[in-house]
Amino acid sequence: VLRINGTQPSSRVVVLSNGTLEGTGVVGGFNSVEGTVSPGAGTFGTLQSNGDVAFDSASRFVAQVIPIAGKPTDLLFAVGTVTLNNATLQVQAPFLSSGTTPGATFRIIRNSEAGPGPLDPVIGTFLNQPENSTFAVQAPGVANGLPVNQTQFYRISYRGNDGNDVVLTY
Repeated sequence: VLRINGTQPSSRVVVLSNGTLEGTGVVGGFNSVEGTVSPGAGTFGTLQSNGDVAFDSASRFVAQVIPIAGKPTDLLFAVGTVTLNNATLQVQAPFLSSGTTPGATFRIIRNSEAGPGPLDPVIGTFLNQPENSTFAVQAPGVANGLPVNQTQFYRISYRGNDGNDVVLTY
């Protein structure tokens, strides 16, 4: 596990098989080759990349969300191109008995370009999740003293917010 909570804006990171890049700091871009990228470190947070971001098809991106408007979410903020290459998206959400906000949106990847000019698009998609597809997330919890799984549904867009962000809608 490489936890970045400081600033290393010139350091490019390669996340290899069984490796994890996590934290709330700044790196100079990264390639994930069979690795896991998880903004935050057990809590919600933003991991920033001041360079291109590339996942391969055996990589995993983990994002925590709470399906209530205004609640925190994990975020990957990339200044450069984001290439997904059919990586796996793993959304972690808590069991909620009430208070969810249908239609709430959560930006999990913010893709920004430094300087003037057109914004970089998100290249590719997550595995089995094309634009505007809906997928289920199992949120484990306890009800009446028994373990249960709550199924939550999210829709994904790779053109959210300013046109080049990855956004989930509950």
